[in-house]
Formats: sequence, C-alpha cells, structure tokens
Amino acid sequence: MGKKRKIEERDFASYEEQGAPAEFTNRYQQHAGGSRIEAETVSYLQEVSQHFSSLRDPEEKELLLANVLDEIQGKEGRIASDAVTSRLLEQLLAGAPASQLMRFMQAFTNEDLMFLLAGSVFGSHVAEKVLAGLHQQADQLDDDTAQQLEELLAGMVGAIGNNLYDYIMDKHATHVARALLVVIAGRDVLSPVAKKKQQQQQQQQQQQQQQQETDFGSDQQQAAAAAAVGNAPAFRSN
Repeated sequence: MGKKRKIEERDFASYEEQGAPAEFTNRYQQHAGGSRIEAETVSYLQEVSQHFSSLRDPEEKELLLANVLDEIQGKEGRIASDAVTSRLLEQLLAGAPASQLMRFMQAFTNEDLMFLLAGSVFGSHVAEKVLAGLHQQADQLDDDTAQQLEELLAGMVGAIGNNLYDYIMDKHATHVARALLVVIAGRDVLSPVAKKKQQQQQQQQQQQQQQQETDFGSDQQQAAAAAAVGNAPAFRSN
C-alpha cells in the first residue's frame, strides 16, 4: 500500500508554471459561485459549450472538442478543478469518443497532478465522468485504441497505487480510485445517485435536441410556405 506521504495541495496555476514540486500547499480553495480562471477562458468555454449543444453532426462535435483540447492544453488541471469551468468541461466531454477522453486524461499521468485532480471537489467529478465514458466505450474500441486505453489505465493505476493511502483518506480522491478500479474490473463506475443524475442530463439533452429539431422543422415549413406564396401566380379580377 505504501507509506503515507504528506501532500499539501497547491494551486494548479503555480504547478503548471513551475513544474512538479516536492510538496503542495494545502490552500487551494474555490470561491463559491465564481471562477478562478481568467475571464477570457471562461467566456471562450461558455460560447463553445453553447455552440456545441446546437451541433447535430458527431464529426463537427469531435472537431470542435479537438479545438477546445488544443486551446486548454497546459491548463487542464485548473479548468477541471474550477467551480464554473469544470461544469462546462463536463458538458463538452459528455459523449466524446474514447480517443479524446484519453487525450484529456493523458494530462494527468503525473502522480502529483493526478492527485490534485482527484482530490478536488470539482476535478474528481470530471475524472469520474471521463472514466465512465471510457468504460462505456471499452468494448467498442479497435485494437490500437484499446491498447492505448490499457496503457493509460496502467499509468493511472501506478499513480494511484503508489499513493493509495492518500486516496483512501481523501474524501474526494477515494471516489476516483474506486472508479478506476471498477473500470478495470469491467463494472459501471457511476453510483446510483450519479446514474440518476446522468439519466436526467441525458433526458434534458434529448429534449433540447428534439426541441431544436422541431424549431428547425417549423422554420423550414415557414420558409417553404413563404416561398410558395411568393411564387404563386397573381390573378386580377375583370
């Protein structure tokens, strides 16, 4: 299980700027109802999230998400652990292909970054959702992608296993450790509460999509009707 190490959690921003430290400062706090991410990035993610929800083509969604992952590269930890941007990130990653989920999680193969993510109240939720998505797609992967997934999971097992005591004792990180173990075992990683929430989110997304399709169809009908009126022959009374 390994000996307990003293981990003092430090701000992701400082970690990303200075590299891996020996210890962390246990002062990383989220401001209730606000974001600690720069306003430009928050605005970008909000706009992208709104546009993303309006897309119907899976290829367009995949391309847009690829652009987002490029944009947040090097800032994944802060964004995933922020009260505001973590939720936007969850929306973008929901239903993403395994290759993009793995690309996101690859940013946390470092032991310290992994614990910072898992030990965050918001970051742990993101990690659990990504693991759930990987689990759901595991049986549908081609050989190359499946091999990449095995390597990623092996790296995560090493990062968590070497510090298992810390994960067990942390109220947020313990859920991520359990989620990883359940994925490897081939079982659903979501708790009953999380499953219910996921089902509600999926229903809301389906309702939004149906409403968008209805509105689109109505617009098409109105346009067709207007065109028909415009093309109708004019009659004069004698």
